[in-house]
Amino acid sequence: MRTVDGIDWNEVVEDLGPALLRYFLAAGFARASASDGVQETLLRLVRLAKEGEYDPNRGSPRMLAFGIARLVKHEFYRKVGEHDLYGDAKEFADRADSVSAFAPGESAASSDALFAERQSAARLREVIGMLEYPVREIFFLLIDEELKLEEIAGILSIPVGTVKSHVHRGKEKIKLGLKEKV
Repeated sequence: MRTVDGIDWNEVVEDLGPALLRYFLAAGFARASASDGVQETLLRLVRLAKEGEYDPNRGSPRMLAFGIARLVKHEFYRKVGEHDLYGDAKEFADRADSVSAFAPGESAASSDALFAERQSAARLREVIGMLEYPVREIFFLLIDEELKLEEIAGILSIPVGTVKSHVHRGKEKIKLGLKEKV
């Protein structure tokens, strides 16, 4: 593929693949469906670039890709229904991080610490998964994809101030949710 507006789209696609896979897995997609979602998102992204529809002044390729991924996700749920969007938190942690029990040279103590960390991460995902839309989506984009608030606002087509408000109120709900099941 050619470079458009100084952007190497092959590099963009290579960089975004794993991030998009995490996004679809966090949305509750099975691994095969998540891979299909990534492929569809990247195909649409490349098509937009080839057709000259990408305007770098309106956002980064990453922002555009996550906007497309969001659309692909919603199209999928319109077709099959939106049951259990975020799935079981433990199942997600297992899918998202398929590292074996012990890495070479790892001790049982460090393995216990890793297990506790994964349980905490799974619990956090469970609490975030219970938040209402769009707060839930904002937090997954912040945590998993490390997008800026401005990029999230562009993806969700809402003002940055609204994103900030959702983050502030969401943090309070997450704190309460984490305290409830301690």
